[in-house]
Amino acid sequence: MLSERLLPEPNWDAFFEYLPVVLERVDMVPSNLATALGHDRSTVSHWLSRRTRPSQESLQAMAKELREAFHTPLEMLDWMELAGWRPAEQDLRRWFAHWFAEHGELPRGPRLTDQRYFLRPAERMVGREEELALVRGWLTSAEGFRRPAVKVLVVGGMAGVGKTTLARAIGEDPLIEAYFRDGVLWAQVGQQPDPRYWMQEWASLLGWIPRSVESAKRYLSRFLADEERRVLLILDDVWPGTPFEPLISLAGPQCRVLITSQVLTIAELYERSRLLHLGLPNHEEAVAMARGLLPPEMDTKEQARWLPILGEIVEAVGRLPVAIRVAVAVALLEGPERVLGYLRAKEDVAPPPRPERVLRLEVAGPDPRCSKARAAFEAGYEALEEEDRRRFRALGNLPTGASFGVKVLAVLWEEDAERAEAAAQRLVRRSLLGRVGANRYTLHTLLHDFAAALAEEAGERDVKGKWMGRVAVALVGKLHWWRPVVPRVWTGPKPFSREWWVQGKEELFRDVPKLILPRQREAEGISVETWATGKTLLQHLDRYTFLCVPETFLLAILLLVDFFSNELPSKAMDRILFLGITLVLLTLWALVIRLMDLHRLHHLPRGILEER
Repeated sequence: MLSERLLPEPNWDAFFEYLPVVLERVDMVPSNLATALGHDRSTVSHWLSRRTRPSQESLQAMAKELREAFHTPLEMLDWMELAGWRPAEQDLRRWFAHWFAEHGELPRGPRLTDQRYFLRPAERMVGREEELALVRGWLTSAEGFRRPAVKVLVVGGMAGVGKTTLARAIGEDPLIEAYFRDGVLWAQVGQQPDPRYWMQEWASLLGWIPRSVESAKRYLSRFLADEERRVLLILDDVWPGTPFEPLISLAGPQCRVLITSQVLTIAELYERSRLLHLGLPNHEEAVAMARGLLPPEMDTKEQARWLPILGEIVEAVGRLPVAIRVAVAVALLEGPERVLGYLRAKEDVAPPPRPERVLRLEVAGPDPRCSKARAAFEAGYEALEEEDRRRFRALGNLPTGASFGVKVLAVLWEEDAERAEAAAQRLVRRSLLGRVGANRYTLHTLLHDFAAALAEEAGERDVKGKWMGRVAVALVGKLHWWRPVVPRVWTGPKPFSREWWVQGKEELFRDVPKLILPRQREAEGISVETWATGKTLLQHLDRYTFLCVPETFLLAILLLVDFFSNELPSKAMDRILFLGITLVLLTLWALVIRLMDLHRLHHLPRGILEER
């Protein structure tokens, strides 16, 4: 039975909107009802005007007085649940004796635990309490009597983020099981769905033995179209352009549909729909997920060795639940330290690195039914148009973990900003690109590795980083060797003072190697605009440094020759020395200019280059 603790949130507006209809059925006016309940004549009028609400005792007395207005106990239950109260079953059996004599008991349809065709065993969901409560509220809320506020709910997000796990937790939630008294039905749709198969499965779960697909469809249509039926249909892994619509069209007046999909635009296809964009868990939830995957028999000492490493593992895989599951499974076989070594990028070993973090996660774990990260990404990639596939592969040339704007995408994809923004929106709707602002985006760590692996396989990896120079030019203009190009925005002491120079020099030599644009680590936490501009400046700095060394060496040789030799004409020697000194000074000037640019880049307030 549905206890009061499990009832949905009351909807008093819908409850009182239907009260005049109920009173009309039994030929009553509000004052008659107040008299029958033993209240003042104005009490019911106050209820209808929303100034007061009836108590549970008043609701119980009201249900007894108005029972003749309802044809079935289910109709009364639906109305009383809007007020957050449920009549006792013994009262229902006394008030609706003929109905119970015919039907025996209140309906209880199939549950997810009755359905044995899941692709993998159920997982204990860790965290996601806010999302669970939000979905539960949407599915059990009503605009009016027997009118769902939300008919279709779409849980969207990138592959492996936990959409299926959340859907299963919803389907097995006690409130959902009790509220959808006629059953919770599940269908694993995928990119090649077979609606006929699921119609036959659902019909058999509801007590019908179908002889054909058509008979199953007719039975489901009649069963779910009944206004008494309250069923939740869960369609997992739905893709646009596939024949999944016949399953949704079966949903009757009181039925709801829960869809999981990587494509966020599916919610726009239906009225009274909601979209829950499921994001990544936070660090604490991700570590708790990883801890829940450890064997329960692991002793305390061993757990203490694992816990610090689990935090690093979950961050190395970008807190993606599917990757956490596979990484922990491999760590239980090979050891957490070794798996952490697999997952860490090694740009200092073989620049540019071969993106192998996703591939290394594909090592078979102890449970062969574990989802693989790469396989989860491939479905979304294969569903793209060819041009969008090329654009997605090009994203593998970006630094890992950095945010970027439309101008960066336009340069990377070699197209105008308008087309680049439209393409970025399509990738966002396909959950292959994340949004971090109005016109800013980011790529998940493992999706970046996946894109980089695809680019390398297709021979499209930008090994020399030519696009970085184009981004720098697009942001700050042409990099002239004789003057600074980074905007002069200072955050230190007054420019050109001795204090400014001393502080700037210390900060420059302390921070350039480890913070501005690291050579042997990923550029996580900064924007691609800053990263590309700084990498270009460092390339120029390397070039001028390389030129300065041979020029200085050549000048020293000329000075020695001029000092020890009297055979060369003095004027010619003076001109050669003057030219050599000029070249050295110009190179040193260019070197100083690039150092000034790096220092200014380091002190730019966040967003200056992004806005440009």
